Amino acid sequence: MSERKKSKSKKKGLRNDNTARDTQPGPGISEPIPNVTTNLIINNCRYVQIGENNINVALKETKRDNKPFDLDRELYLSYLSAKEKEGNSSEEVSTQALETTFLKRQKTTKKHLSFKHLYKQKLLPYLRARAELYVVKKEGDHWTVKPTKQALERYDPSGTAETDEAENVDGYSKPNSEESCIPSEEKLCYEAPTSAPLLQGKDTSKGAVPKNYGTTRKLSPTPTENCQEDTKIDQHNFRPQHIFKHPSEEIEKLMNAAKQFRQGHYILIHCEQKKFSYHESLSLIPWLAVFDFDQDSIQSGLLSVVDSRMKTMKPLNVTTWKDQHRFTEGSVQWCFMRGSSNMPESLPDSDSLRWSKDYQTSVELCLERLENFITDYTTLTLFILWPDEEKVGNITDHMYRFISRLDEFIEPASVILCDCGRKANSMPFNMLRKQLNNHTLEIIHLDLERICQALLSELSNRIEKPTVTHKLPAKNEIGEASITDEAAAWLRSELEVLYSKSPYKKMMNLEELKQESEDFLRGGTIAWSVRYQCRSEHVDAERDLLKAMIEKVRYCAENLKSETIMLSHAPGSGGTTFSQRLLWELKEFFPCVQARLHTGTPVSELISRIEFLGRATLLPVVLLLDGEESQRAKWIPRMVKDTCLIILLVERYPYSIEEKLGFGSKFWLKGKVSQSESSRLCLKFQAHCEEVMKKVALQELNRLVALGEIHYVYEFGLTAYKHEYKGVQSFVSGYLQLDKNPTQDLLPWQTVLGYISLALYYGQSSMPCQFFREKLQLPPNKPVTIENFEYPMREFIVPDRNEAKKNMIRICHFIIAKEILEQILTRHQPRPAKESREKLSKDARSKLHGFALEFIEYASKKNMKAAISLDIVNEILTQIFIIRSSSSYEDQETEFRSEYKPKLSRMMSDIECSKPYTERLDVFKKLTECFPNNPNFHAHLGRFYALYRRGNVQDEEKAMKCFNKALSLCKDELAKNVEAVDDQIKVILKHVYHMYGMMYFWRISQYTGKCHGDHPDFKTTKEQFEIRVEELRQMAQTACGHFADSRLYCPKSAFDSYGYCGEINVRLQLSDFTNYHIEHSLMTFIHSDKNNLSELKGFIRESISEISDLIRECLHNQETTEIDPMLYSCIQWYQMLFKMEAIDIRYFIVPNTIENRRLKIAVRKLKYTKSFHRASLEYVTSVSDITEIVEDYEVLFNDIYHRGFDFSPKSLDMDYKEWIVGIRHDQYSNDREIEEVLVHVKQWNSKVNSMYSRYYLFIMYSLLGLGQNGSGGSKEMMKLAMEVKTELCKMSRTSLVHSKYPWEWYGKGDKIKSLINGNRFYGLLEGRTLVGSDSRVVVMKGTICKSITNNTIGFISMDMERNSMPVTVAFVPVLSNLCKCRHVGDRVEFLLGFSFVHGFEAFNVKILQRYKCTKCDLRVEFKSDEDCNQCECGENVYRTDAML
Repeated sequence: MSERKKSKSKKKGLRNDNTARDTQPGPGISEPIPNVTTNLIINNCRYVQIGENNINVALKETKRDNKPFDLDRELYLSYLSAKEKEGNSSEEVSTQALETTFLKRQKTTKKHLSFKHLYKQKLLPYLRARAELYVVKKEGDHWTVKPTKQALERYDPSGTAETDEAENVDGYSKPNSEESCIPSEEKLCYEAPTSAPLLQGKDTSKGAVPKNYGTTRKLSPTPTENCQEDTKIDQHNFRPQHIFKHPSEEIEKLMNAAKQFRQGHYILIHCEQKKFSYHESLSLIPWLAVFDFDQDSIQSGLLSVVDSRMKTMKPLNVTTWKDQHRFTEGSVQWCFMRGSSNMPESLPDSDSLRWSKDYQTSVELCLERLENFITDYTTLTLFILWPDEEKVGNITDHMYRFISRLDEFIEPASVILCDCGRKANSMPFNMLRKQLNNHTLEIIHLDLERICQALLSELSNRIEKPTVTHKLPAKNEIGEASITDEAAAWLRSELEVLYSKSPYKKMMNLEELKQESEDFLRGGTIAWSVRYQCRSEHVDAERDLLKAMIEKVRYCAENLKSETIMLSHAPGSGGTTFSQRLLWELKEFFPCVQARLHTGTPVSELISRIEFLGRATLLPVVLLLDGEESQRAKWIPRMVKDTCLIILLVERYPYSIEEKLGFGSKFWLKGKVSQSESSRLCLKFQAHCEEVMKKVALQELNRLVALGEIHYVYEFGLTAYKHEYKGVQSFVSGYLQLDKNPTQDLLPWQTVLGYISLALYYGQSSMPCQFFREKLQLPPNKPVTIENFEYPMREFIVPDRNEAKKNMIRICHFIIAKEILEQILTRHQPRPAKESREKLSKDARSKLHGFALEFIEYASKKNMKAAISLDIVNEILTQIFIIRSSSSYEDQETEFRSEYKPKLSRMMSDIECSKPYTERLDVFKKLTECFPNNPNFHAHLGRFYALYRRGNVQDEEKAMKCFNKALSLCKDELAKNVEAVDDQIKVILKHVYHMYGMMYFWRISQYTGKCHGDHPDFKTTKEQFEIRVEELRQMAQTACGHFADSRLYCPKSAFDSYGYCGEINVRLQLSDFTNYHIEHSLMTFIHSDKNNLSELKGFIRESISEISDLIRECLHNQETTEIDPMLYSCIQWYQMLFKMEAIDIRYFIVPNTIENRRLKIAVRKLKYTKSFHRASLEYVTSVSDITEIVEDYEVLFNDIYHRGFDFSPKSLDMDYKEWIVGIRHDQYSNDREIEEVLVHVKQWNSKVNSMYSRYYLFIMYSLLGLGQNGSGGSKEMMKLAMEVKTELCKMSRTSLVHSKYPWEWYGKGDKIKSLINGNRFYGLLEGRTLVGSDSRVVVMKGTICKSITNNTIGFISMDMERNSMPVTVAFVPVLSNLCKCRHVGDRVEFLLGFSFVHGFEAFNVKILQRYKCTKCDLRVEFKSDEDCNQCECGENVYRTDAML
């Protein structure tokens, strides 16, 4: 041994407390048994040293789960496994088999205790040293071992025997005849030496330090004095101070059953009531849901330990069994199944049987939603922590009943049942085990603390240090806003947020980047992480349209103009890549986000996150919606409050756009590339190519474009991917290889590609990998990922990263999907000479019917139990077969919006057939047969009957049955739990009722025509009129009821005019039909004394006022730019029908009823109704008419308030609004006192308590508080106004009534006419400036208050004359050029408007001009409407004087 090694050994500071003792060879052993040296201490840790050759077996003293790692016990269990594996009848096993089994059990590495390759030098000496436990023999070249009687007594076969040896002062067993002098098993764990060379030499002398002792690397060794303490967790890095690297066989079983917690989704069911630090390891598992039976979990249980960590990973939705449950990819649903002590109303009866009855409905709804999430999308693993029944009592009965119900709804891929009490022999446990035996069941016999420690050890490598900072651009002093980890996780569930620096903690390696590159070239989407890692400008090529769209977005943002900018892109033009590049270029200036698709959450969840970003950054938010439903895209801007939102709405347009030009906020991205784009694409894609042939092919493609040939974006990507690419047809056929099929039938993998192509081409949808498990011939409950799609399928599919759900795939290109469908449907047929780029060939469309039926049949072979199936399969089928896109009729598009929608989806329209369209009917029937619980499919089958089988009595009856079935399914869902029903189901109900009403509209139109001047299908003679008109009246009455229900179930966020226009059209149809066939005028007919057709007369009389109310309501709930042109057509028809004759008001004097008075008012207004203006009193020009209308309204109000007449709250709301307009009309001579109007408004608010009544109550109090004509206002009135304002602002948060501009303005005067109607300024407002303002508007003064750090909202302290009540007015600093902090305290002038959101709003905000007094040199403020002002000294100061 060298001197260097000797000195190195001496420096170790080793201390040997016990002398080595020689042992004699055992029977049959010719070699001496090595010495055993014990009680060796290194760096305050205990070790065992074995053998004269210095064999290092380090046994570190530390506790695990209060139960020591027992090396001999582990060897004994390994012996049993080896014996079973070898199948020997003898009691002996080979030491090599023992070593192999031991290593497998412990999952050791070279850094830990390992006998690998050294079993003769390490394992054998140790076994021989433990002669009291092992009998070792040599048979030929092999060694065998078997346990002694003492070992059998100490370690029973179950592996649960415990020993209670007495310990000495050092913590070691006292040596006696039955034990050796090794450390007590209750304190040993083990650890490998970093270097353990076998040393040559003799035995060390007694008491000497062994020579050449290898150094030992310890993983945060626990000192002896601290070995009794629990392992702690670093709260900052979440790193254990001590990690147990060797789980037992039970832990290995657990991890294997859970597939290392990497595949599918996981649900935890537990009732653990004990709290300890290791519990936090459960937060490392990506739970889908946790069903918690511990009522105190929030305060002292599991949730109190894991919530902070889990919230940094995913949002945590905490609910009880009574609440609505929503399972999503981006959040964890934590449900208290026995209620929570923090929510006393949720605590049920302690009796498990009564509890199961009480919660049955709510839990079934919860499990149905869980099933809908899982079915055909993912696999589920149940992780059940069964407690110690002696500690938790009958809670296990509750758990058993819940798991039994869950098992009825869901078939999990595997179940992990952890017997944490290790005494689970009760009836519930045994019954549960028996019930779950039908599944892949693993029972783990370990206590919870040991499980959590092992999970911490196994999953700790997945913990990422929170080194990432989430920063966004902001309008503040430092120019950026920091987002916390918890807030970032909350945002991430709905949005992909583009932070200033990469939020991704893991960088991709070269192989992963190469795969990303290949996917992109084939048509995949570039991951945001790749853009951060490689920089966006190095990833994709810039398109010619990019700069124009950047300028448009920046213009809207800088002017705080909320707008929806639409990008329609041709298939294969790279619309998604382009829109992401656009968002990337804007992220340095504004908070930019992309909405995730199909998150399964209400729109309100998305809105709350957008508003949060607006408040956090004080900047406009840019939102990218790519592939979003058009209806949902309309809801979003309506619901956003106080945040400037610019939406980039991206939609695929599958028709020719080569000649289309963008206008306003509409842009078109062509698939054909320009010469400049071709050059940039060539250079950019060459960087992705390693092969010279690919680069040459790209250069040739660029040359052809320069020569004038037409080529498309996708061709460059496919050429870079395969240099031999010669066109879509050859590319697809080369991989699809249909000509090599042994029969004309498709192979399973070809069918899979056909289904995925169908979803993309017709539904613009991706599909879950799990959907194709059967076609891929994978075992049941096998999690399916994109890796399971082998060559050549992998050449066509790419992952869809826009989806919120995982493992979603699509065909790489729209044009590729079309070609796959074309070749599959027309296989073994010649291709036509000319083909359309926009549609499948006629031969392909003729085979589409059969292929669609096969697809529906395959999709139906799933587990569908829920009454309302909102799962992913139903969404895909709805997108393919149901959704109609208005873009199909762009040739009929106006400048503002599409007036028409196709009658059927693009898929159904492409099915080649002729009247009576049996093939299309077969597809709808198949949908209802295969998915009988989907109301949407039943409703659309009924709609098809009503549209295409009109006139056939039997088919009309079938249509009614379909609608009734759809309504029944929806109402069954509503009956379960009204509070838990989300907007999605209400939207379905709204559509079903609307389609039901439209069925009657079409039936009526056969005899009346669809609109004024339209010719009916069947003419009605004079003799037929009375019978037919009564039939039509009954149908019209029913239709109006359905349209009313459609409006009733319409969520506020989903408001549209269809329910209004439908009823208006039906009423006008019947009124026009009657007017055509009667001899006298319509007014004469409805007021004649004849008894015939009395119900028809009442219906038409009612329609006059009802149509007026419907028009008013529809107009008041929509911005002018959002109004459907169909409503204007209805107004024009209404005017032509009822205004064509002079109407005698005397018809409506008696009887004196609410309805008759409202009808009288409607008839008077009808004279002034204009076809393209709101039916408002503003257009009345007669003094007598406006006076009569106001008086009639007041009599109506008196009847309701004092005489108790019945009324409609909606109608009364509109009546009061019109009355307030009427009393301020220029032709109305009686200028009312504000106090008098206040009395009426108070009565209005007491009856309705709507947002409108509170709005005008706030205004009346404000007018009295502000004072008129320079008189000081009332402080008490202003105080009441502030109280009402607070309530009004709260109500406006949940309402869609948020006009961009004030409804009312503060004007000059001392009576009600000082309140100026906002309609008078329509078209005069530009931004926040009233152009050419009315001289009656009062110019107010005030002082800018607070620090202006937000350019979107600031406040002005308004001058209140002698009223000391402080009042602040909101304004937009950036639009007034006052967005710098230096303007705080500046004196300004402004015009005052009244709004729903802020109460007071300022417009035309300007710095007050000041002029110097020539007498005293004081500065005198001048408003813009003042030419002369008096100084405090009494001197008049004029505007012509020198301005300061």
